[in-house]
Amino acid sequence: MTDATKLFRSGKRYRGFVSLNGGSLPVTFTAYVVNTREVKLKYIFPSKLFDKFTEGTVLYVLIEDEDRLIGELRITKKDVEKKVLLASLDFTTKDKRKLPRILVKGILDISAKVHCGNAQVEGKVVDISMASMSLEANESIEEQECEVELTYRGRKTKVKGKVVRSDGNSIVIEFLEGNHEITNFLSRIYSDVLLKTQRED
Repeated sequence: MTDATKLFRSGKRYRGFVSLNGGSLPVTFTAYVVNTREVKLKYIFPSKLFDKFTEGTVLYVLIEDEDRLIGELRITKKDVEKKVLLASLDFTTKDKRKLPRILVKGILDISAKVHCGNAQVEGKVVDISMASMSLEANESIEEQECEVELTYRGRKTKVKGKVVRSDGNSIVIEFLEGNHEITNFLSRIYSDVLLKTQRED
C-alpha cells in the first residue's frame, strides 16, 4: 500500500534514515499529508541535514502501523525559506533489509563479540540497522549462524545472527528474526547519533 493518507498522520513525528556522503544517518521529522502520494516534511532534526537535502534525495522512514512498514520518500521540492521538504512516497515494504545500515564508526564506540561454535571474533561496529551490521575485524569467519554480543556505554545486548560475508578486514552479519532486543538497543544508538551530529552542527 502506498496511500500516504492512510499511512501517515499529519503532525506526527517520524524517524527515518537518509543516505548522504557515502553513509546513512538517522533523521526525524514531522509529516503533513498533502495527498495520496505526497508528504510535507517539517522540523527536520538534526537541523543541519536540511541543507544537504536536494531534489532526488531518498529518505527511508519507519511507519508505525499494525505492521512496522518501511517507506521510501523521495524529495521532489525544497522550500529553503520555510524549511519544508515535499516528498513523494515511492513504495512501502515490510522487508527490513531495505533499511540502510547507519554509520556509527567515528561517531559512537560500539564493540562486538561474535561467537560461532568454538570461534570468537572481536571488533568495532562500523554500521548497523535493524536487519544487519558490519564490523571491523582482523580475522575471517565462515558463513554460519552465530551469537553477537554488542556493548555500548557499558550495556550489553545479545542477538542471534548469521555471518554472510567475511574477508579478513570486516564481517557482515544479518540478524535473524525474533531479535526484539535489537530494537531497544538501536533506539538508543539512533538517539545518540542524532544528538551527537546535532551538537557538531
